[in-house]
Amino acid sequence: MLTLTNEILFDFVCEGCFFNYYIQIYFMGISRNTAKRIIENCGASRVSKDAAGELAKIIDDVAERIIKNAKEYAKHAKRKTIIKEDIRRAIKDYIRSENYR
Repeated sequence: MLTLTNEILFDFVCEGCFFNYYIQIYFMGISRNTAKRIIENCGASRVSKDAAGELAKIIDDVAERIIKNAKEYAKHAKRKTIIKEDIRRAIKDYIRSENYR
């Protein structure tokens, strides 16, 4: 079984402002309400259910890819526990891969 730290730091950039969110990752992903709160904190006054749902799906997809990569870093280091550095390296890899698409 994969062991994760309770909270994972995600830095969201919205219109030049940085918002740090500690999002607890569950097996079901983040809720639509959490995604709506993220959008509202980035300055939107109104958010549709569809928009919040779409953001939740994207965050789940990105988090899954990052966690799979972080799991490989932990495995390479002969650990079962994913640590903060694994997540940070996996995020950097994800950003690099998205920039070269």
